[in-house]
Amino acid sequence: MKVTLHTGIKRNGAYIKELEMPEIITVGMEEDAFDMCLNLGKANNLLSAEICTLAVLTGSNYDEIRNLPIYDISMLREKYHFLLQAPKKEPIPEQIDKQPLMPEQA
Repeated sequence: MKVTLHTGIKRNGAYIKELEMPEIITVGMEEDAFDMCLNLGKANNLLSAEICTLAVLTGSNYDEIRNLPIYDISMLREKYHFLLQAPKKEPIPEQIDKQPLMPEQA
């Protein structure tokens, strides 16, 4: 999933305005973000933990994400929280038939 930033991240003298986030977040990605927090000595700071997670998901480093303006971070947060939502399960047709009838349906 592509995320287009307003200001972009400066890398090698050029601004990158589009970041790619995976469609599925794995436990390994969350572990990598936690390891990044531990290595930076910021494991007790919830905001830093979220920035580490966004950095891992976008393939960026901590300082690149940390130095983004708040509106770009908010956009990344929205995409991240959208990806965390579990897909809704549709009921199986056999289960629909076995549901008890309401008095007016009997």
